[in-house]
Amino acid sequence: PLEVTPLDDRRLVVDAFTRYRITDVNQFREAVGTGGVQVAESRLDSILKSEMREVLGSVSSNDILSSDRADGPRRAGMRGTELAERVDSLLKLVRLHKLGGRKPHQLSGGQRQRVALARALARRPKLLLLDEPLAALDKKLREDTQFELVDIQEKLGTTFIVVTHDQEEAMTLAGRIGIMDAGQLVQVDAPRRLYERPKSSFVADFLGTISFVDAVVASRDQTSITIGGDLNICAACDDDLPVGAAVKLAIRPEKIYLSRTKSGNVNEIEVVVEDLAYLGFATNYRVKTASGQMFKLQQQQRRSLDAPLSWGETGYVHFDPQDVIVLQD
Repeated sequence: PLEVTPLDDRRLVVDAFTRYRITDVNQFREAVGTGGVQVAESRLDSILKSEMREVLGSVSSNDILSSDRADGPRRAGMRGTELAERVDSLLKLVRLHKLGGRKPHQLSGGQRQRVALARALARRPKLLLLDEPLAALDKKLREDTQFELVDIQEKLGTTFIVVTHDQEEAMTLAGRIGIMDAGQLVQVDAPRRLYERPKSSFVADFLGTISFVDAVVASRDQTSITIGGDLNICAACDDDLPVGAAVKLAIRPEKIYLSRTKSGNVNEIEVVVEDLAYLGFATNYRVKTASGQMFKLQQQQRRSLDAPLSWGETGYVHFDPQDVIVLQD
């Protein structure tokens, strides 16, 4: 878990063995300069510049670094066998040990990115700042490298602060994520809980795709509520919501199932396909009910007796009451 100890309204102590995500690298650097960040119980701005390089490493998406240099270890006094072993271990760590003799122009953009990471780790910093480290990589390599970063972090025990605009990247790399709205933290939680059990419609909408239904509670029992009106939807709910209470129901696209014919499942609604996008592994649909309610869903490609629905065709969606998120904002 992330260990953050508040000193006052501007300063935090960040535990040195966690992964954390911030949204603005300049804010972080400003906080370092004013004593707003502490590492291993020392103010970063009070550490000498020569020591700063050992404490704080940095990887930027704009780094252009050569693979045949080991400046950091050399400045630390490493020579001969010790230096060669450190370089070899770093190249193995980023899976470039077979390319150690290549020149920078002989490396791809993704390989140069890994070299930048290896050089930043060369002096074993206690804190590593990664500023959009995977921005230059293609989708497949970026996904593979995300898991490699997690493995490296766990092996070295180095704190990673990752600046990214990619929500999937943040959810892959971080053990906990803080969502901010208008300068205020509105929810700090594990990625899975943020995605599946957000506390507000802002958080639900911020992470991924979701469909919202504004409704009023028509009836309830100890474990669920049912909304009235054009859509008769049942949702699991432990909160003591009275009949007549206004709620917002939220359903993730992968939780909604689409078929040509009625299945008899709970929360089944007739819809018309408004739009679709074929992605290969899945198809994204936007479907509309007779009352005009729009649902966004993603249907995985699988062998089926039913042909996939196309534009303008009528079908039926259904979803489990346990997969409906009940929000009160």
